[in-house]
Amino acid sequence: MPKKPATEPAEVVARAVLISHANAEKSTSGREKAVAIKRAKRVVAAARKQGADFGKLVMQVSDEPAKDRKKLKTFHRGPGIDPNKELLEAALALGVGQVSAPIETPRGFWVLMRVEPEEYSTAHILIQYKGAKLSKPAMKRSKDEAKTFAEKLAKTCKEGKEPFSVIAGRYSDSPSKVRGGVITPIGPDRLLPGFQPYLDAVKKLKDDAISDVVETPYGFHVIKRLPLKKIMVRHILIRHNDAKKPPQRPRAKTVAKQLAFKLMRKVKKAPADFAKIAKKESEDDSAKDGGLMAPFARGQMVPRFEQFAFALKVGQISDVVESVFGYHVIKRER
Repeated sequence: MPKKPATEPAEVVARAVLISHANAEKSTSGREKAVAIKRAKRVVAAARKQGADFGKLVMQVSDEPAKDRKKLKTFHRGPGIDPNKELLEAALALGVGQVSAPIETPRGFWVLMRVEPEEYSTAHILIQYKGAKLSKPAMKRSKDEAKTFAEKLAKTCKEGKEPFSVIAGRYSDSPSKVRGGVITPIGPDRLLPGFQPYLDAVKKLKDDAISDVVETPYGFHVIKRLPLKKIMVRHILIRHNDAKKPPQRPRAKTVAKQLAFKLMRKVKKAPADFAKIAKKESEDDSAKDGGLMAPFARGQMVPRFEQFAFALKVGQISDVVESVFGYHVIKRER
């Protein structure tokens, strides 16, 4: 029997049934509200039966437009959240496989079932050859040479004498080498053209396992599947003139650094005020949300920010972290 999570997850993915009524927003239904709630309760009862196919229920009874029914809904606190608080709270309280009670919103009654996202976290070593997609003009390695080298690296990685990240950093032809080969999470709806063999190989791997050589149009890959872990942080960003996106008012790098250290000391003395201080002082778009960022996995942020964020314990505040965007102070939320 699915259980409610012991601690609130950073993000929840769910399938959803919408039962609308005549007075609901965007409704094309003529049913009365009382009839709609009864119908929603019947959906819950059917969904909670042993062996029920919730996906089939969605397609059969949901009042969402047909093009939206198959789409999974993602829920998390912070930027990009669903504007309906009741729907968000209900989703975050579900365990994987759990079905919610009917949730009333302006659009009608929703029934949610939390599912495991089809999303995979990986690191890889890419060995390219002359003529491979996105290979550099100076590349001279032949396809046969690339395959032989990739096979040698796969064997070395599986022996485990050196960390995969070190080998990736040393030999990979992918830009991801700077972060030990880690790339942004992939899934069926988030794939580069020609990357299907990569995804197929990842699906067969267990966490921390290493693949044999996988060929795509980009070259030959050695893949390590990583546990998919998403975290949430708040941060304060102080920009400077040399940053990737300079501040509106000019600020020298030394001045920005001094301000960042001043704010770091301030929030470490009063951790409960981090959101309030971020809202006032941060120069990132997340300032309006008290510095709260959407959940992210490894491979989605600039390497240095990501490294420090994942090293923090929940509630812990970092020292000043420099990235291409400026100086950050980070607080781990989940």
